[in-house]
Amino acid sequence: MSFSKTLIVLFAVIVLCKNIAAQNFGTNDRPINKDDKAEIIDSVCGLLISTYVYPEVAQKMDSVARYNLLTGSYDHLTGLVDFTEVLNEDLFLVCRDKHFRILPFIDERMKQENGDEEDKKRALEQMRRNNFGFKKIEILPGNIGYLKFDEFVDARYAGNTAVAAMNFLSNCDALIIDLRDNGGGEASMIQLLTSYFFDEQQHINDFYYRIDNVYEQSWTYSFVPGNKIPETPVYILTSSYTFSAAEEFTYNLQKLERASIVGDTTGGGAHPIIMQIWDNLGITIVCPFARACNPVSNDNWEGVGIIPDFPIESQMALEKSQLLALNEILEKNEDPAKETEIIWHIEYIEGIIDPMFLAETELEKYAGLYETREIFIENGELNYLRQGRDPYPMIYIGDDTFLIKDLISLRLKFEKDETNHFCRLIAIYQSGRREINPRSTR
Repeated sequence: MSFSKTLIVLFAVIVLCKNIAAQNFGTNDRPINKDDKAEIIDSVCGLLISTYVYPEVAQKMDSVARYNLLTGSYDHLTGLVDFTEVLNEDLFLVCRDKHFRILPFIDERMKQENGDEEDKKRALEQMRRNNFGFKKIEILPGNIGYLKFDEFVDARYAGNTAVAAMNFLSNCDALIIDLRDNGGGEASMIQLLTSYFFDEQQHINDFYYRIDNVYEQSWTYSFVPGNKIPETPVYILTSSYTFSAAEEFTYNLQKLERASIVGDTTGGGAHPIIMQIWDNLGITIVCPFARACNPVSNDNWEGVGIIPDFPIESQMALEKSQLLALNEILEKNEDPAKETEIIWHIEYIEGIIDPMFLAETELEKYAGLYETREIFIENGELNYLRQGRDPYPMIYIGDDTFLIKDLISLRLKFEKDETNHFCRLIAIYQSGRREINPRSTR
């Protein structure tokens, strides 16, 4: 067994798998013979026996791989990509560990991060151009903060970006963290971000390391740059793609009752990994070597994922979390002016989540020209167009009143004349202003 580098990366494998999807394996493929297969299996099994988090499982994986090689199960596989794919399937059937993976290529990013100074500069530049995984930050209606990031990058590199994001959001009345496209990363970012949610240091997780047979505790920091937000309600959005470090962050806050989880059940990976690159074999092995052990549950999410507090299809998780946050803000609110604003936003989100249906024959009764505002049907939906502007879909909320999708500050209400025909359109603005528009045509 020979290898060029040993790389330790906590909870990073799905980030890597994104790269896998983007690659054409055919360009990494090469012919292999029986000796090559034997050397790969020797290398994989050696690492499993010495490192895999459950030794008895590693022994079973070793036995399966060697038995299959000995009995000719891999004889028909002549390419590296096909061979590693079948070997992955065989070993996964034993361990059921989504972190474990044999990759038929050298992971250049991991190699750069642990290479010489020039390699590290290139890796850092790549992370910088990706904004260290941070994708979107926004203040949503109702003063709800929204933060989306798709990777937990090491706080050594991403710390300033994370601190800037948390300080930007520190005046919000609630915070939504979107992890639906987040496949994992580094534990240091979990510690940093979680520290903003607690006044005092908080014990958030433990890890058991098989090699040293020790447990290691993970705590939040007593100090972070900027303001902490221990009283701000937090909602975390999840999907089946949410994995690994993103799951640890979610699980920790759920067990500490510091966040509500909205979306789909997560992927189910609770084993930190070690990565080894064999340059001579052209492969990278991702091997789980530890396991999380939460101090509250004395358990983890391996294999089962995290069950959301509010299960919903992940595509609708943002709207659902907005509604939950607005209702929580409303419940605590004592300002009448703010109450009106919050209710306005709640009505909008409710209309988006659960729109009322009207048949096209009913919609036709509203269509027409109302001075500078035109109402028309397209693809079975009612649309609103104001002269010189773009059209917007309309959503019925009852009492001849419609929301305008993506125009949160406007509602349209229709009124009838004595002949029971709609004769005017009233534009109602969030500020309370009303504009009456008589109907010009039917």
